[in-house]
Amino acid sequence: MTDREAFEAMRYFLTEFWKRGGSKPNGELVDLLDWTGREAWADGGTNDPAQWDDWLAAIEAVQAGERARPW
Repeated sequence: MTDREAFEAMRYFLTEFWKRGGSKPNGELVDLLDWTGREAWADGGTNDPAQWDDWLAAIEAVQAGERARPW
């Protein structure tokens, strides 16, 4: 799986999670989905360019053995 395919899989997962949670029209998850959207840009960039850089940094962190621990 490429970096972009993995990115789209993450967005798909989060979108389905959002739908199951009642599809509230506002909140942090909606913001994240908007910022990571790529529909508006011909070059395939994200609506918030920093999101792609953050994604690549996350890939590097996981490949180095780090894991998300939000608690």
